[in-house]
Amino acid sequence: QFNMKEKAKENLLSILRAADLVKFAKMIPAPDANIRAMESAYKFIDFTEPKENAPKSPKGDLNPNTNSNN
Repeated sequence: QFNMKEKAKENLLSILRAADLVKFAKMIPAPDANIRAMESAYKFIDFTEPKENAPKSPKGDLNPNTNSNN
């Protein structure tokens, strides 16, 4: 199960509600609303993007995708 913080959930719900109004209710948003929606979407992605915290491989790592005979 994906554990999303409350702030991210609220942000996503806001984006989806606005999108539903445009798609299903044929609402025409103001230009500044479009900009805010895009900014919110980018913030959501940044907020929920997994952080890279995996340890780096040591030099002698046996990676099956590399050829150590070269």
